[in-house]
Amino acid sequence: MIGALALLAVIACRSGSPGDIADCGDADCRQEWILATWEGDRAAAVEAVRALKEPIERLTVVAELGERHPGETQALCAGLPPGPSHERCQRMNDRPHLWKESSPVAPADPRAAPGPATNQLTPAAGIISSFTDVPAMDSVCDGSADRRACIEERARAAARSGAGRRVARLCGEFEPGRWRWECTFTATEAGLVARGRGFYAQSTDLCLLTGDFRSRCLAHGLIRLARPVPPASDGEARHWVNLVASADAVRRSWEPRDPALGAVLVQRFWSEVTAAAWGTAPEVVGNALDVLPAEAVPHARAAAAARLLALSDPRSRDLAGWVTALGMALEARAETAQGGAATSPFAGAFDLWPVDRGDEGEIPAAVYRGTSRRALSEDRDTDLAICVLEAAARLRPPAMALLDEGEAHPEPRVRWTASRLKERLQARETRRRRGTR
Repeated sequence: MIGALALLAVIACRSGSPGDIADCGDADCRQEWILATWEGDRAAAVEAVRALKEPIERLTVVAELGERHPGETQALCAGLPPGPSHERCQRMNDRPHLWKESSPVAPADPRAAPGPATNQLTPAAGIISSFTDVPAMDSVCDGSADRRACIEERARAAARSGAGRRVARLCGEFEPGRWRWECTFTATEAGLVARGRGFYAQSTDLCLLTGDFRSRCLAHGLIRLARPVPPASDGEARHWVNLVASADAVRRSWEPRDPALGAVLVQRFWSEVTAAAWGTAPEVVGNALDVLPAEAVPHARAAAAARLLALSDPRSRDLAGWVTALGMALEARAETAQGGAATSPFAGAFDLWPVDRGDEGEIPAAVYRGTSRRALSEDRDTDLAICVLEAAARLRPPAMALLDEGEAHPEPRVRWTASRLKERLQARETRRRRGTR
């Protein structure tokens, strides 16, 4: 079998590229040599890029490498001047969806019980963007040293100004596929950061244009919308009014299209808001519950349980003791708000209920901390017990004693939660071990 480096050398020679970049007489030859060498001798390719004397030539090579090898060119970004090309290089290496394999996600089958059927945010079949057939804006960046970075920067500027249709036209200059999707995706985020809920309706139309990135685009949009977040110890309604209005904007945007997905998106929004509000709290209190809408309460319980167990030794109480402690904490009120607005990036929980199996579609479900699901109960103490178990399963290491207790709980939904979590943790550990062999 021909080695990778030898094969690349053969390809390079056949296309006229010499075996040594020093023998190249023009920029096209040097780019071809670097691209051919990257896979087999990356260090040599990086050194060759850094040795390029002309800034535009270096920019062109880095841009091409970035699109061919996203996630692998971070070391080259620093060599680009400040501006759109440097920023695009950074994004190519900061956004894992650009290099992880992905495929379109089909809408989940309907459930017998309320709640999401999966962690994927997938619109119903037949839902399309109102920007689907807009014509591309040809030649807008012709003559630019880095045409693709120019297009993306103009698309982001259009989004920040609230011009969603212009975003679609600009990104339409890319060939169909990953880089057109990414242009639209990153512009959508820029629009939401700049304009908040005022851009949300247009952001849904843009996310529908992002192909395999659609679920991520919708999820990232909620993260951008769910900022800033007051601390959970803040019970001032005026500090939460923008978040309440944003949840309503999400619901209204989806009501005429896909109200079922809209309901899930509102859940996910509140799960992210509450995870941020309680996520770094020095102590768990329930001030925010005095002003949050009822639809946010299950997510507040989940976030508070995760924080409470993280602040203490999970072995210090049994399951009943943790349920009591969580209930008391959420009933307690701090005299003054502790900490400022949440600014750290949202970190979701790893998914321990990815799909319904058997009759699990008959169990009411709720979004769990943004990126998973959990069972939901209308009984307060049962719901608190479920939240404690979900939090216990995601500790490092998991609090297995609490899960064992859960399997003997009198409530069927608590028992099922404990058994499912143990099974999924075991499967996760098995996959991890196989991956290290």
